[in-house]
Amino acid sequence: MKHSPIERARAYAAKVPGAIEGEGGDKHTFALACKLVKDFGLSGNDAFLILREWNSKCRPPWREQELARKITCAGQPCSSAGASQGFSRWPKMDAHAIEKVCENGVTLARLEEMNPCQFDGDGPHTERILDSLFPGNPLICAAKTAREFATRPRETWRGHASALAYIVPSAMSARFGVTDEGKQSERTKTNVGPRQHIVTEFDQGTADQQAAILFHLSTLAPLVLVLHSAGKSLHGWFRCAGYDAETVTKFFRYAVHLGADDQQHCACQLVRMPDGL
Repeated sequence: MKHSPIERARAYAAKVPGAIEGEGGDKHTFALACKLVKDFGLSGNDAFLILREWNSKCRPPWREQELARKITCAGQPCSSAGASQGFSRWPKMDAHAIEKVCENGVTLARLEEMNPCQFDGDGPHTERILDSLFPGNPLICAAKTAREFATRPRETWRGHASALAYIVPSAMSARFGVTDEGKQSERTKTNVGPRQHIVTEFDQGTADQQAAILFHLSTLAPLVLVLHSAGKSLHGWFRCAGYDAETVTKFFRYAVHLGADDQQHCACQLVRMPDGL
């Protein structure tokens, strides 16, 4: 007997380990949401039901509002500007396009050699990096974990940033905003300021291949930072201040076409703190 998509999706989710906070839980949960929506083709309601069942294995379990948000992000971009352009889904990764881009021969070592900013010593250089990325004293949202975040003036974070794990890559416009569920929070789409940087994160391919892709993307937008996750992923920060939302979304769609994680399109999405813990 042929099983329905929701039955196959439920069987798949039953085999997926629960997410653990501080051990990639946010990304792990979003990956399952994407699988349910994109690969199994489930509706938002059906995907939510299965994700909620799977959530009982997570430590700690996610709030239902957060599960719903991840499903929404999995099914369409978080940007209303992007959605208005008909971007209902992100493009699939194109292995052939990636292969062509990697013919530029740029490696991780070569990318490091090109860096005009060199650091001395093995200690954290977080403060110097943040001063470059966020000049002045703007409001910055930083986090110890994906659920422990706060928005404070840049100077309040000084001396503490290297011990933190995450940051929103654009300054905030206000300390508090309102979530999609109508609750007050220090990290929302309503209190993040104009986008200053958009971050591409790659999980596919070698570090050298990712470096080649980042170099290629740098011919289209200013590459201001490359962060190595100390694992298999390179994160590229691209300066996009002053560009309209449609232009930024088109650039990001091309990055997703080359293997970037589409979750990073959301302006208030947390990313790794540069040279953080």
